[in-house]
Amino acid sequence: MTVQNPIIAGIDLGPGTGSVIAYSAYFAGKARAGVKLLYVIDYLLTPPAYLAAYLEEEKKREESEMAIWKERLEKEGIAVEYGVMLGRLHESFAKVIQEGSPRLLVIGYKSHLIRPSTSERLIKTLNVPMLVVRGKTAGAASIGSVAIRKILCPVDFSDNSKKALLAAREYASPPIFSGRGGPR
Repeated sequence: MTVQNPIIAGIDLGPGTGSVIAYSAYFAGKARAGVKLLYVIDYLLTPPAYLAAYLEEEKKREESEMAIWKERLEKEGIAVEYGVMLGRLHESFAKVIQEGSPRLLVIGYKSHLIRPSTSERLIKTLNVPMLVVRGKTAGAASIGSVAIRKILCPVDFSDNSKKALLAAREYASPPIFSGRGGPR
């Protein structure tokens, strides 16, 4: 199964994973889209050949945990696929975005003392609508508990700004259906 134009949930399977997946599920429901769970095993240098077996073992562990998340989302009626990639974080996300034309990328946030956060680096370089999940309220989210009341969409009248405004509008108002089953 291939999820077309998915909501991508960039996860690390750490403590914030549940909230990133919860927000991804929320927006998937709003956009009537599927979710693609993406975990990247990032490295600075190409790993030596003797680490291949360890990396494969890590990949299998991560895939089994992602299968559990997939099952939870499918119980909510959301189409899900997942993938574990080995490579540079930014290039891996760029490849998935180029291949899959996602509607939205949802990622978590963790600050670092000496370098920009991963989310900051991705925001600056990837051309895709993006939601960064952070803060106490967002961190407490679980599947089915997310309720967004307001969306702030700053605009500068550029083409990307117009796209962002259309995306915000799509997520802000659910489609209204008439009694005949068609949109009004």
